[in-house]
Amino acid sequence: GGPLDNGGVGAAWVWTRSGGVWTQQEPKLVGAGAVVPALQGISVSLSADGTTALVGGPWDGPIETGAAWVFAAPVPATVVTGAPTSITSFGATLNGTINPNGFSTTALFDYGLTTSYGSQIAGAPIPGSASSPVSVSASLAGLTCSTRYHFRAVASNPGPTTVSACAFTSCTPIQSGAAADTQSSKPLLAADRMPFRFNVIRRSTGFLR
Repeated sequence: GGPLDNGGVGAAWVWTRSGGVWTQQEPKLVGAGAVVPALQGISVSLSADGTTALVGGPWDGPIETGAAWVFAAPVPATVVTGAPTSITSFGATLNGTINPNGFSTTALFDYGLTTSYGSQIAGAPIPGSASSPVSVSASLAGLTCSTRYHFRAVASNPGPTTVSACAFTSCTPIQSGAAADTQSSKPLLAADRMPFRFNVIRRSTGFLR
């Protein structure tokens, strides 16, 4: 923590370690509603799994009452790609379910002739900040008949981006009950992940020393 940062507002910084290398994450942690000089970061505690941080500011308040801010790391969305429907000679509907796990999330579908995809279309409806699975879909047009297409549902929120993949052949509808070529939800490689950030979920007041 850095209690004298920003004129005494204070702050704390998050670092991650990979392969023996420490990397600072952005943005720094600053609790909202602090009364200057709050000296946030003079005391910091981290949960064993590294997903929740408690940052103390002993001088917050008009009479140095003190306060603590709780920051929680965003949980990656849970993504499942479903079997495509309405497959025709030149089009198809892509389907999937996304559970945002309580964090604001957007939905997309990557698609193309290989697993490198190359094209993208927005999924609807927008999953938002729901805490249960939301069915999303997107309609494709202009496909080439009798051609195999690969696609995957993609969910993005402040946590790591997650994906789930599937494939189909245009002009060949998937029969009811047939197994789809799918993979369960999994995170992208570390190089493709969004920056790790914390969100404030609770602020409590009290005397801290």
